[in-house]
Amino acid sequence: MGQNLARSANRFIEAKPGENRIVIIGQLLDTRRPDTPGGHVPVVISNLRGDVVHTVTNEFGEFREELQPSGDLELMVTGENGKAVVISLRDALGRRAEKGHKGT
Repeated sequence: MGQNLARSANRFIEAKPGENRIVIIGQLLDTRRPDTPGGHVPVVISNLRGDVVHTVTNEFGEFREELQPSGDLELMVTGENGKAVVISLRDALGRRAEKGHKGT
């Protein structure tokens, strides 16, 4: 996995109502080998406020984790070549846009 990873990392982020946690669900795919899921790949998820979660994808390239919401998230995956790919998810829950529309 390398540069193509950023374009092929599917993710879903959901706030849990009434709880101070969000759920991050994702799947890594290698576009060079679409028939081979990105299984057993280390993934680091950060809320950029000190809450960091380390996980590993399952055999289908999927991962699921929970952490404290901050609005911004960062996913880091290390490819086969040892280089890190960082995916920045600014305002992942879209709350800044919601705040901007309240008064209008």
